Amino acid sequence: MSMRDKYQAKLKANLDTLEAEMKVLAAKAGKAKADAKVKLELEVAVLKAQQQLAKARLTALKRASDEAWGDIKAGADQAWKDLSKAFAAARKRF
Repeated sequence: MSMRDKYQAKLKANLDTLEAEMKVLAAKAGKAKADAKVKLELEVAVLKAQQQLAKARLTALKRASDEAWGDIKAGADQAWKDLSKAFAAARKRF
């Protein structure tokens, strides 16, 4: 398996794990009291938007030529860092 394939597999696994954890957060938001529920649902919506960006970067990585792959990987790395940071902050608030 090439480094490229390993990287893509790792990113996909990380995204799948976060998606499962976001479902747990969304369930908690559904059970929260009205004022907290709105805040939690907004937080989950922001996380989902960042997750979609990371998924889009993964798709771009899969489609990229060997020459462009390095540049796209940098964008995917940044999207993953942003998503991870936002999720860690949300996890602390929940």
